[in-house]
Amino acid sequence: MFLYETHCHSADGSFCGKISAEGLVEAYVQQGYTGIVLTEHFPISSKFGLEDLPWEKKVEFIENSFFRAEKRGKELGLQVFFGFEYGYLGTDIITYALSADWLRSVPNLKELRVEEYMQLAHEAGGFLVHAHPFRAAKYIRAIRLIPQLTDAVEVVNANRTDFENEMARLYAESYALPQSCGSDNHVGFNTRMCGLLVEERLSSVFDLCEVIRGGKAQFFDQRREL
Repeated sequence: MFLYETHCHSADGSFCGKISAEGLVEAYVQQGYTGIVLTEHFPISSKFGLEDLPWEKKVEFIENSFFRAEKRGKELGLQVFFGFEYGYLGTDIITYALSADWLRSVPNLKELRVEEYMQLAHEAGGFLVHAHPFRAAKYIRAIRLIPQLTDAVEVVNANRTDFENEMARLYAESYALPQSCGSDNHVGFNTRMCGLLVEERLSSVFDLCEVIRGGKAQFFDQRREL
C-alpha cells in the first residue's frame, strides 16, 4: 500500500505554516509517506505583507514553495504534487488538477464569491474538495455548503474535532459526495497524521482525483505521542 497526504502547508507559502517546504518533505519521508499534495493557502494572507505585489508575483510565491518541496522530494524519493487551498471568508476549497499558470490567468480571483470561483475552477478542469466544512471559529461567520459544485468532502481532518469530522461525513453521505481524508499539517510531525492508502503508486495529482472520486482508497488516521 502507498500512503499519500492530501492537505498540508509550509511556512514558505502559508502564513500559518511552521516548517520549511524542505523540512515538510523530510518529515513525510520519515513517517513513511509515498507522496504529498502541497496545498498552500491562496490568495496568500495579507499577514505576509505582500499585498502590493503584482498578481503574477503572488502566484509565484506559492509556486516557489512547491518547487522547493518538489526538489527536495526528488532527492529523497517523495512525490510532491501541486495544489492549493482557496479561501473565502472561512470556507476553504482544496483545489487539485489546476496549475499555477491557471492562477495567473485569473487575476480577479479575490473578487469572486466562492460559488463563482468553484464554477470557474470546474470549467478549467479543477477537482474541488471542501476542506473541514464544519470548522467553527470566531472569525468564521457562516458555514457554507455548496454540494452542487463540490467534488468531494474532507470528512477526516487531523486538526478538527470528532464532532466536526462526523458532521462532514454526514454531509457527504447525505449528498452522495466522495470522501477524503487529510492531516491539514502545518508542522511536519503531529500527534495525529492522516492520508489516503492506495494499492498502486500514483503518477500524478490527476490519479489522486480519480482515487478520491471512485472511493478507491482506505483512510489512514493515526494518533500518537511525540
